[in-house]
Amino acid sequence: MQKFPVSRNNIIRGAAVTVIVLLVLAVVFCPRVSNAGATIAAALLLYVTLEYVLANHENVQLFREQIKHQRGVFLDFGVISWNAEPVLWVANLGIATFLIKDVMVRTKDKEFPSQTQLLVPAGKIEHFVIPDDVWKSASIVLDIQVSLQYSGIAEVGTTKPKVFSLAISLDNRVHKVREGLGWPWTVQCPKCSQWVANMRVDGVNSFDEVEQRLKVTEKDFSESCPAHRSHWIWIRTAE
Repeated sequence: MQKFPVSRNNIIRGAAVTVIVLLVLAVVFCPRVSNAGATIAAALLLYVTLEYVLANHENVQLFREQIKHQRGVFLDFGVISWNAEPVLWVANLGIATFLIKDVMVRTKDKEFPSQTQLLVPAGKIEHFVIPDDVWKSASIVLDIQVSLQYSGIAEVGTTKPKVFSLAISLDNRVHKVREGLGWPWTVQCPKCSQWVANMRVDGVNSFDEVEQRLKVTEKDFSESCPAHRSHWIWIRTAE
């Protein structure tokens, strides 16, 4: 059975109704104590006043939540091929302007932090060219991970990372970008060191997730050696 949360206002209302009912019962059964009509009218007036105060309190809370939402940072980002270069796009999905302070690009072997002052107004899309030293020395396919450090009116934070695969031609031109990783990762059996396989990297969103999957695959290999079975094997090759 689903349980619904009890708000503080409902508790106050319940207590007020209980007190009013007890007060009415008291003046009805003991009319000599007080004037019944006046007491009931006063009790109802107090309850109406209480409802007015609680309603105003709820409106203030709602207004605060709306202000918080309006000042919050809501963004999306990705990487595209533009003029044969990898270009980061950042979209502002909210109504408050924010600033991109750092673009953190990582390859499998190295990190490339880039400080910037990219201002993204509400409802706009801005672009940032990924530096040449990230991808110029690569060939055919390069997997990268991108995350952004942002600063808004009321919050500062870092986005969750995304991974992208860059298709690079022989003349160092990026002709295609897709979200996700391109190359499978090589994994070796830690027990016998005689088996090498390619591990699937579909469905991962960061290099850390790939490392976690790599550890799982190595454990599978070690436990099943020499059969070397794992759910994450893509193409098996003997060394």
